[in-house]
Amino acid sequence: ITRIGGTSLPVESEDGQSLWFNAGGGIWETGVDGSGATRVIDHATGAPSLTHDGIYYFTSTAGHIDLQFYSFATGKSRLIVIHGKPATGFFPSITPDGHWLLYPQTDTPAGSDLMLVEHFH
Repeated sequence: ITRIGGTSLPVESEDGQSLWFNAGGGIWETGVDGSGATRVIDHATGAPSLTHDGIYYFTSTAGHIDLQFYSFATGKSRLIVIHGKPATGFFPSITPDGHWLLYPQTDTPAGSDLMLVEHFH
């Protein structure tokens, strides 16, 4: 689908017209036919999680992982959570009603836990 590669599974937009994915450390949008690939977010890690209003994604800076939200309305990102422990897979998942956000977190070398972020809006 892409001509630039990709490091995460693509996520389809609500209208079915575009795909969002991570490649080269950024979040990209492309047509479902692979046309018009555009880098929208720099310095992202893992797969994006799309909502009607924007994109949740992780960044990796200064030895920790941060959860960010990119707003379609403003074209800007804001910090949601500074995550002190490594996230596993970097795949945030948001419920359809937009009230709950889940992501995996590694607490020990032997395994990981699912983490819940409350009051993130």
